[in-house]
This record gives sequence, C-alpha cells and structure tokens, in this order.
Amino acid sequence: MRNGLLFIFAVLFSICSCIRKELHTHVGLYRTFELPVENTKAYLNKFTDVELRSTFTAPSGKETKFWGFFDGDGRGGGDKQTGTIWKIRFMPNEIGTWTYQWSWSDGTPGGKGSFLCDSINAGKGILRAYNKNPHWLAYNGTDPVWLKSYYESGHGSIAQPFDWISTNVYQPMIDRGYNHLQVNWLLSLCCFTQIYHDGPSPSTQDLALYEDGKA
Repeated sequence: MRNGLLFIFAVLFSICSCIRKELHTHVGLYRTFELPVENTKAYLNKFTDVELRSTFTAPSGKETKFWGFFDGDGRGGGDKQTGTIWKIRFMPNEIGTWTYQWSWSDGTPGGKGSFLCDSINAGKGILRAYNKNPHWLAYNGTDPVWLKSYYESGHGSIAQPFDWISTNVYQPMIDRGYNHLQVNWLLSLCCFTQIYHDGPSPSTQDLALYEDGKA
C-alpha cells in the first residue's frame, strides 16, 4: 500500500512539474516583465566585458531588441567581479502571448521563454507627446497627464539598503502625489557624503562608478 501511494505521488509530482513548466508568466499591459538570468562565467568587469542581449516578439509578430544589465547577486550585493545574476526588463504594449530570447555577446549560451500579457492591472500607457498639443505629455498620446516630478541627487543611496530607501524615501513621495522621479545614480563622480543620515550607514564611501575614464 505504501509503495502504491509513493508511486501515485511520484506520478502526480511529475505531472505537476510538467504543467508548471508550461505555465506562462502573467504581466499586465504596460507593466514590467522582469527575468533574472545567471551567467557563472568569470569576467574582469561584469559591467563592461559582456553584454546581455534580448529580443521580444509581440503577438503581432513585431520584434523589439533590448538589453539586460548586471545585477550582482540579484539582491543588491556584489561588485564588478562577484555575483552571477543579470536581469532583463521589458514593458509589453500588446495583449497576448509574447516570446523572448536572450544571448550573450561573448557566445555564452542564452535561452528563451514566453509570457502572457493581459489587461488585468494594466498600466496607463507610454508617455508620448499629446496629439492635440505636442507641448504636453499624454499616455499613448491621447490621455493627458500632469507630472509632479522630484529630482534625487542622493548618491549615497547607491550604498544604502534599497528596502529602506523605497520605504522611507520613495513611498512618502508617492503618498504626496509625485508620479515622476529623476535619480542621479549613473554618473556618481562626486558628493560622496550625500547620504540619508537618518537611515542605515552606507556599505561604502567609494561611490565612484567611473575610475580613470573607464566604467
């Protein structure tokens, strides 16, 4: 009897496993699809020595080429030589099944997959010039939007826990009606003392992303 139950369990587990592989990830229209991928190959600088390339094919057949980015250990840790996680992010603009594939510029094997884009929890659209007045912005060019923007120059937030930043910096902005945020993180060449002093201590004071003219 016990062996029979084990056999039934094994069969059910096998069936469930196969079904799980066939399920699509659901992403709302104009929302963000995110895919973490792993590359265990060693590089001197994982930010610059290899490029993660992706191609997304819409239900209509239209192809969009996009790029991924190195994300360290995938949880905010790592440096240019440690960590094995890259990520791909994409915003679908058509309802239906999307397919995608990714590859590496140095020939490291990539992969492919698919996801279902539906209208559940759909975003408002893509910001474009307003059709009736191109001096304004509108979602998809048809739905005018008023931007309440904030510029963050706190370079130190690069080295402070992002969970704390999102809870204590970004969420209060959302609560106050801000719907656009400019973050100056990519060219951190100065201002190393600009941290949130009421938050956790930064993990490093060396926030220069560019050294000797190289990334």
